[in-house]
Amino acid sequence: MIHHTTQLTQLTLQQVANKTFFSSLLFICLAQLAFGQEEIKPLYSNSALTLQAEQLKSYKKPKDTTLNLPFIEDFSTAYYYPNEKKWQDNHVFVNANFSVNAPSIGVATFDGLNHRGYPYNDQGKVRPVYCDNLTSQFIDLSSYKNADSVYLSFFFQAKGLGENPENVDSLILQFKWKKDTSNWQTVWAVNGGADTIDKPSFKEIMVWINDTGYNYFHDEFQFRFRNYGNPTGALDHWHVDYIIVDANRSINSTYINDFTLYQKPNYLTKIYTSMPFKAFEAAYNTYVSDSIKFHFNNITPEEQLPQLGYNIFDVTNNKFINHEQQRQNPTFLPGLRKTWVLETYVDITKFRYDGVILDDLKLEVELNAEAVPNDLVNTNHKYSFIQHFGNYYAYDDGTAEGGYGLEDARSGGVALKFNAVLPDTLRYLAFSFTSAKEQIASPQKFNLVVWDKILPQGSESELARITGATPIYSSVLNGWALYKLEEPIYVDGDFYIGWEQFKEYNFNVGFDRNYGDFNRNRPNPNLYFNTAGEWTRSTKIGTPLIRPIFGHEDLVSVNEKLNNQKIISFDIYPNPCNSFFSIKTSALIEKVEIYDITGRLILTQNIINEPIINVQPLINGVYTVHAIEKGCIIAIKKLIKY
Repeated sequence: MIHHTTQLTQLTLQQVANKTFFSSLLFICLAQLAFGQEEIKPLYSNSALTLQAEQLKSYKKPKDTTLNLPFIEDFSTAYYYPNEKKWQDNHVFVNANFSVNAPSIGVATFDGLNHRGYPYNDQGKVRPVYCDNLTSQFIDLSSYKNADSVYLSFFFQAKGLGENPENVDSLILQFKWKKDTSNWQTVWAVNGGADTIDKPSFKEIMVWINDTGYNYFHDEFQFRFRNYGNPTGALDHWHVDYIIVDANRSINSTYINDFTLYQKPNYLTKIYTSMPFKAFEAAYNTYVSDSIKFHFNNITPEEQLPQLGYNIFDVTNNKFINHEQQRQNPTFLPGLRKTWVLETYVDITKFRYDGVILDDLKLEVELNAEAVPNDLVNTNHKYSFIQHFGNYYAYDDGTAEGGYGLEDARSGGVALKFNAVLPDTLRYLAFSFTSAKEQIASPQKFNLVVWDKILPQGSESELARITGATPIYSSVLNGWALYKLEEPIYVDGDFYIGWEQFKEYNFNVGFDRNYGDFNRNRPNPNLYFNTAGEWTRSTKIGTPLIRPIFGHEDLVSVNEKLNNQKIISFDIYPNPCNSFFSIKTSALIEKVEIYDITGRLILTQNIINEPIINVQPLINGVYTVHAIEKGCIIAIKKLIKY
């Protein structure tokens, strides 16, 4: 274990404390120019879509279907790709992460990425072009006429938590105006522009479908949304939600008889989104959420008195833990999209399992609310998520909406503070790098560091470091790069994980911008950066995808025994691999065990004759391979599956 103090060499403001006010001001200005600041970069690709495309292997165009009115889509029943029963293509990204305060959970996001999550143009040509399409199935309008007052309505938002579209970018709506042709007429469009506010609201649009000049009343009517923007990444974002096509409406038909959840609920834990269960139980009152929060939109003109409820199902042990139903009696103002938050107390003290504390526990939490009478959509007032108690601490929700790093910094560092509620053994540092527009070149090296403490003046008390580390990118959903410490570290209380860099580049570790939704729209108070010789709290709303991974005590004790044994040769190849890998070793190993980055055993294979391991069933990502001899672990190697 390494214990020493590291000093960064940049000048500090204290060194000019005795100068004149003008000199101090000049120094501060120059320091800001010289040392750089934090920066959030847009994503270059979308690993969620990449993983989905990998699992589907190939895309088959949905069968053509003819629908009748009403056509209603709020994207609450699909994820990743649009519902093929309603749409003929899958270019857009259906998600609940990139928009802000949508009418209901789930939107269609338009950007510069194709259905596989890669740029439409990876050659760096940024000239705006048409990128994503969202094309409806056929809709039979042959029995309608102008007097039936058929309208299409939808909500849209620019940027959200993505990148702001510029004034040369646009979102358009088109109608197919002639049967059996590809003739499309643009009926609505909006341009991007100056990013004047941080989180612009959704706007509702009403478009009249009539045959004045164009014949839309046929049995193969279609509409489509298209975005015009930069095709080189997750750029120029537009979000579309709650599309309705129906008759007997008017330009003033802005009320919708629906009652929706519009935001993901908070976790059962607070401060951390995940933590070891032993630690959670030991400090239950500190880390249990006071309540489950329901975030609602009342799109109806009437007051609503919803019936709230939730179920908690123990996925690990296949049993229900808790079922609550609680009536709330708020007074809701009538009008379009009146938002509010309702809370119901959550009691999760029943997870103690007769004194047996689990190292890996998954709970599925399902929220539901009573629908209003004649509710237009009955799927958007329910939501479920997984609460995981594992062998790590996390502030993030596992998804990235940007890449975090230091801009214009020739040298610097970043540190994220954690608290080990119970003493534990730190074995791995996990980072989720994004495929950002400016990836770190593979030869680029940096240092990963664990600190016991950091001081404002740039001083640190160091526990361990990994020198000469390089980035590892994975196509798995927000894939994690796992870095093993040379020696396990015993930690108790506060500690910090981060990196040092000595060249100018953006680190682009994943940045979870949804963090602000559950933390009063504030930066993570535990995130610090250093570009001018001083540690400063972050001002960016969100949190980086950085996690400490703790090892099981039995594995740690085995490794301690290994230190006194003879060194064996053990290697796996090819690495990275896609389907199979072989083992080359001087030992007589009996079997291998493969673990994921959270420490879960994924695959076990006995070694009888040739040590060839099939990893085709595993999703792409980073794993550890444990070689077993006489019941003991004799070697551990990192494996990258692509």
